[in-house]
Amino acid sequence: MHRRKSASGRSRKHLQKKIFEIKSNELRSLFKYKAGAIIVIGVVFVKKTQKTPKDKIKLAIKRLNEV
Repeated sequence: MHRRKSASGRSRKHLQKKIFEIKSNELRSLFKYKAGAIIVIGVVFVKKTQKTPKDKIKLAIKRLNEV
C-alpha cells in the first residue's frame, strides 16, 4: 500500500479495491472516487492505532456500495 502526502500534510492510502483512506491529524476518513473528481466519504473515525480497523473498512464498503 502506498501513502501519498499532499502539500497540506494530509496523506492518502489505497486500502482495497476502490476504498482509500485519508489521514489528517487524529482523524481518518474512508472514501471512494465516483465519476471523475467526486469523492464519496463512507466513514470518518478517530485514529487510535496504526492499522485501519477491519470493522471500519467493512462499514465503509457497505455504505459506499449504496451510493
